Formats: sequence, C-alpha cells, structure tokens
Amino acid sequence: MDKELFADLVASLAEAGKIAKGLVKPAHITTLHKSDKPNKNQTKPGSKAATAPTIQHTKIDARQVREKTGLS
Repeated sequence: MDKELFADLVASLAEAGKIAKGLVKPAHITTLHKSDKPNKNQTKPGSKAATAPTIQHTKIDARQVREKTGLS
C-alpha cells in the first residue's frame, strides 16, 4: 500500500476513534428514513425473481484487529 494512502487511512481511523468516544463531533451526519413505498427494483417476498445471496456476517473483535495491525 502507498505510504501516503496508508497515512491517510491511519489518520481517518484515529479521527473515527475520537468521534466514537465523543471527543470530536462528526463533520456531517446522514440520516436515512424508511419509506412505506416499495422500491421499483424490490420484489415481493416469495416471488420467483432472482434474489441476492445471503451474506453471513461474523463478529469482529476490534481489539484483536488493532493488535494485529499495530494500531493499538
């Protein structure tokens, strides 16, 4: 990875940590509102239309990631 890009990434993670701890306010907040209207591309449950495969999510321990990357 490019050193400059990596430095930007590290700075971004540090800023995100400060925001998560409440030390710094975020630059902007995006709020999403659920609409009652179905999406044009959305299909009804049980239809025979092709559906996206389900992605299994695994829980990630942030402490282990920081230790492995040296950001702790």
